[in-house]
Amino acid sequence: MKKFLVSIVLVLFLGGLFALESLPSDVVGFIKFGLVTTASTNSNHVGYALDMGFTTSSDLTTSIGATSVSNWNAANQAWQTYVAGGPPPTEFAVTDGMGYACDISADTDWYCVGSLFSPVSFSFITTASTDANMFTLPLNKTSLTGASGSSLVLADMGVANAASISYWNVPAQAWATQTAGGPPPTYFATYIGYPYQIAALQAFTWPTRAAANNVTKVKKATMLK
Repeated sequence: MKKFLVSIVLVLFLGGLFALESLPSDVVGFIKFGLVTTASTNSNHVGYALDMGFTTSSDLTTSIGATSVSNWNAANQAWQTYVAGGPPPTEFAVTDGMGYACDISADTDWYCVGSLFSPVSFSFITTASTDANMFTLPLNKTSLTGASGSSLVLADMGVANAASISYWNVPAQAWATQTAGGPPPTYFATYIGYPYQIAALQAFTWPTRAAANNVTKVKKATMLK
């Protein structure tokens, strides 16, 4: 039986608390994403939560070793995809702290290794059709993690702002969703640096505080699915 494993490990090195000899001196952390193939499609989601110096989709695709990388265009409510080796017009800009979808041809681990971004916040919008928006859980939002983290994120965003939150279930190749105010069985665990999608009820910006402001100690999180 094929084993599906998706893992995230984030370690922040601050104030000389910890050091890793193989990393450059300006690196403060890394996130490990275990990317897997399935019997159907091979879509995985990653978070560009630490600054690796990337500016374009080809940078991210090459680093992951993916066959393609996709960005959620909230205004059009559609995925914009860069195919490895494709023509230049398919390129898109990589946004600090954003979540992306990627297709892979073989199981692999991808490490997002870098320093903290300047203050990152997300401007969520509504449209005339659906209202889906992508984001990653900021590094200062450790209080919104854990087994019922999805409920905590929705509460932090506000009942007037977010109708639901979803994560990409890789083995099922489908979204898993908690609706605001829904019963407890719909909630799911959340992790800093990991990508999620919300359905916005109105335009709003979140969080209002810089992502780097509250990171004060070593954190480690691992997710298995």
